[in-house]
Amino acid sequence: MKKILFAIFICSLYSLCVQAQCYNFYVKTPKNSNVKACTSGGYSPSQVQSADTYSRTFAISSSYVYEAGTNSYNCHGYAWHVKEGGSKVWINNVRYEANNLNTYWTDGSYSAYNYASQPHVENLKVFYGNDDHTAITTSNSNIFISKMGCGALVGHHRDNSPYTEGNFTYYKRIPTLSGPTLVLNAGSTYTLSGGGGGTVTWTYSPSLQKLSSSNTSITVKPNYNAAGWIQASVGGISTPRFEVWAGKPVVKVEGPNIGFTYQSTYFSATVDDKAAVFDYDWTLSPVYSNLVFDNNLRFVEMVFYNSGYYSVSARATNANGTGLFAQYPAIINDRSRTSAFKVYPNPADNELTVSLNTSSVTPSPPLSPAASVAPANKSCTVYLQNANGTTVRQSVVQTGEVRLDVSGLPNGIYYLIIDTGDGARPESHKIIVKH
Repeated sequence: MKKILFAIFICSLYSLCVQAQCYNFYVKTPKNSNVKACTSGGYSPSQVQSADTYSRTFAISSSYVYEAGTNSYNCHGYAWHVKEGGSKVWINNVRYEANNLNTYWTDGSYSAYNYASQPHVENLKVFYGNDDHTAITTSNSNIFISKMGCGALVGHHRDNSPYTEGNFTYYKRIPTLSGPTLVLNAGSTYTLSGGGGGTVTWTYSPSLQKLSSSNTSITVKPNYNAAGWIQASVGGISTPRFEVWAGKPVVKVEGPNIGFTYQSTYFSATVDDKAAVFDYDWTLSPVYSNLVFDNNLRFVEMVFYNSGYYSVSARATNANGTGLFAQYPAIINDRSRTSAFKVYPNPADNELTVSLNTSSVTPSPPLSPAASVAPANKSCTVYLQNANGTTVRQSVVQTGEVRLDVSGLPNGIYYLIIDTGDGARPESHKIIVKH
């Protein structure tokens, strides 16, 4: 009879809430999604008093009445927001609307907890599937805590409430980690939220070294310069791996392997964003009279006036210090140079032919006194490299021509490097393999 009377009472109040739709602002889930909320249930003082009096009859005893009836928050507001440290709000479960109560578990903030097979834990959210109510578990598996509408906040037996028991779904907060993306040499601390107070197992990548840990946080420092991760497991649920960078930045230089004189050539330094780099240094070796426009940025412009072999290097700096230089090879050719070889077809499908170009004119002066066109009795080494600079084919041209099998190579851009082996600068050709 109690439940019937209270159900009639709740229905009349619920209709008022639905009419108002209880939406003044959004509150956030742990995953930062929006959920509709308001500051008041909209009930009159007499309605609040009636609900307070009635809800107290379900309390195990007077000591289990934790707060008198109030308009400030309801069962959902208490279980999902107030209990997690938020302000007092009223959250209605208006099904099939966007930003509804179910956002708490559809956005990954909470996951269903198999209560039948998992141990009992505190602060599980208990959603009543046969009614519009959320309670929370306590240390006693038989006692729930509920804010009963605008009535009191009470501790009650799990089978004694004005709501229809059964069809419970238990939800547990998926724990999350927070902290800096850059692990400092002196140590950085990462904090666990939503752990529920259970025993925590910490795991982390080999690039990290633990300094200290507890059930709420861990402090680590770099073991070596590399990407890394931290993860916590509690109550059978693991946090997503928290991705970090440990130590000084490690740079990879990217740009063209082949370039030409009297034009701008651009190179970039690739580094993990989590490394928090604030400065870059660029060098060119040998420098000669070439120009390097180094503005301490991730990208650099270089203008070459001398052909030849070069090494482009970059390093980066973060709060842990300056990393090592990373080198990148580049070959710069004269724009005026006439090729001593014929290379065809281009694009190539099955074979790439390299032959002496008997009709070529005298090329520009080489880097050494040696001739840049191989005589007929002098062999030349031919290298076919992919865009990463890896040699995928290699052969020797003596007299006549040589054919390179490219049928098994992936489609893409390649570079043919021809080295006469007599001190002259190598010749390069951009090749496209297309099947």
